[in-house]
Amino acid sequence: MNVSPRLPYLPTGTVYSTLLNFRREHALWAARMVEPPYKAPPKAPALYVKTANTFTP
Repeated sequence: MNVSPRLPYLPTGTVYSTLLNFRREHALWAARMVEPPYKAPPKAPALYVKTANTFTP
């Protein structure tokens, strides 16, 4: 991982984010949520791991 010399620290760890976090996003996907293989909207927050370039300035 190339780190910019401007950063005073070396980022470590994992960055998580949420999917369908906005009402508009949820509304756009609502029709597809009831189709196979899911057959229902998520009952808990949908999370994903962000890529390493998240730390790139």
